[in-house]
Amino acid sequence: MKIKANDAFSKNMRKYALNVFNAGYGEMDSSWCGEIVNTPVSKLFYIIEGEFYVDMRTGERIYFKEGNVYLIPSGSSYTFGCDGDIKHLFFNLQLCSYDNIDVLGGIDGVRSAPIDHPMLAEELVDLAMSDSCGDTMKFELEIRRRLMDFMEEGGVELSFGDYSAEIRSAFEYINENLSIKLTLAEIAEKVHLAASTLSRKFRIETGMSVGEYINKRIMLMAERELMSTNASVLEISEKFGFCDQFYFWRQFKKAYGTAPSVYRKRNKA
Repeated sequence: MKIKANDAFSKNMRKYALNVFNAGYGEMDSSWCGEIVNTPVSKLFYIIEGEFYVDMRTGERIYFKEGNVYLIPSGSSYTFGCDGDIKHLFFNLQLCSYDNIDVLGGIDGVRSAPIDHPMLAEELVDLAMSDSCGDTMKFELEIRRRLMDFMEEGGVELSFGDYSAEIRSAFEYINENLSIKLTLAEIAEKVHLAASTLSRKFRIETGMSVGEYINKRIMLMAERELMSTNASVLEISEKFGFCDQFYFWRQFKKAYGTAPSVYRKRNKA
């Protein structure tokens, strides 16, 4: 008997996670329209019936047509609308490592592919709307397959940076205690580094400051709250440590181009 272990396989499996923030099935009419600015999540659409259009900030208009699946990578800005009735599955997601930054954002532009065969569309709706854990796992396999195809097509490799133990610990502490009140000194103490050392290492390894990362994470999670809960803007701002609701409002508008309440009204499916 001969067994050859592959330690890299289990190590790589632990390096990344597919996070689906919102998912559902929509039947929309010509009143469905809106604007997305610098989307913090990647958006996957399966068009079951009809079509809608997306106008990218570059000026390009793309039609999302029946029988196809489309990916809009995170960081994209666009407006959207439709001239008739459509039916579609939608998924707001990220593929992330320790840093919780979406690797799909490295894809340049919208990607598309045909749904494999006509019957699959209806099967996918049943799987996506099922309460069964087994059905969810089946659809997860479908999503992962699509994402890998789109990444290969877009020239994006699934390769995550090897962060130091201290920076991984900083990521974990920040995300477990996410608040605008978090300070560099507090985080540095928890990861057993001097504040200046943490600041320098964090920027070298991530390309951003600790404060920039905290703000990016707060805005992402605030957007998630807006889209997946009925919490008020005040409740969401307080959840992330904002004493001044107007300051939260300004930060959100700076990140997404519109006020939180307007963003929710325009984009919540």
